[in-house]
Amino acid sequence: MFIVIYPRKINWFYETQARMIVNELQSFEVDAVAIASDDIGSFKKYKGDALVLSMWESITSAEWQGVGPEFMEIIRRIERRVLLNYDCIFSQYFDRHFVHDIGLVTEIIDITMVPQTDSARVRCVPYKWIPEAFSSSEHNELAYWKPGRKIPWATLGHGNPDRAALVSAAISAIDPNGFIFMPPVRPYDAQSGFARDAIDRVLRQTDLYLWGSHHSYPYHEGLRALHAIAAGAIPAKIDPLNYKLFSQVPWVYPSLNKLVEARSQRGLLSLYEEARAFVLDHKTLGEQLINALGLTKSAQRYRV
Repeated sequence: MFIVIYPRKINWFYETQARMIVNELQSFEVDAVAIASDDIGSFKKYKGDALVLSMWESITSAEWQGVGPEFMEIIRRIERRVLLNYDCIFSQYFDRHFVHDIGLVTEIIDITMVPQTDSARVRCVPYKWIPEAFSSSEHNELAYWKPGRKIPWATLGHGNPDRAALVSAAISAIDPNGFIFMPPVRPYDAQSGFARDAIDRVLRQTDLYLWGSHHSYPYHEGLRALHAIAAGAIPAKIDPLNYKLFSQVPWVYPSLNKLVEARSQRGLLSLYEEARAFVLDHKTLGEQLINALGLTKSAQRYRV
């Protein structure tokens, strides 16, 4: 049995990912349940290993509801505590997972588009990388890019000076009619950004989903490319500092000019098909997790 733990009222995608992971594990006949970290009563109903989506935010969520000590007592009683990581391992966002108790995480499974390190351990904790991948159900629901979309480009994410500069450049270099949503970082809770269905509605009308990092570390932001491709949009990350580290990822560019050049020379359909093929070449999220957790070696590769 796996208990997939997620924070509530902080970031919508943790709950979405938790329920998706449960469905994926159950499709392999692995018992799993998703429980919010502040739902103390539900923990009493189940025993098993923990898969934690953001240890720091799960603790914070429990503290907001006045049950922080109770959650800490529960999580410490679980022998296997796997952090399912969507953060840059070089950043303060990753460091926060260890501030309450350095021994609280017993394993790390890093879910990113490319590996963040070649090391078998991070912070002395066993580390495994699995590539981002669609769930089995998502494979059957992917949209496809077609001409005639209303929004030439969109950018969604918390604002900072670098992202503001990227938006300004995109208005000039691509089209002045882009879609921009750049809220401040604070207040940071489930209401401070777009919900998943709102992101999907925007991206299904968008050609290019454009973004830049909000820090200088080498990191490919989680879920952005998947959201774009699922909605039939072309992902495009602009990273002048670290683009060489992502040379295998077809949608990472050193500059906006290089993106515009690729669009002009190859066309949007070609860029979308290349991005789609890159992700579909990965196994499903369920297969990746099953293997990383050491549950079976007989999972069949899922193809579309």
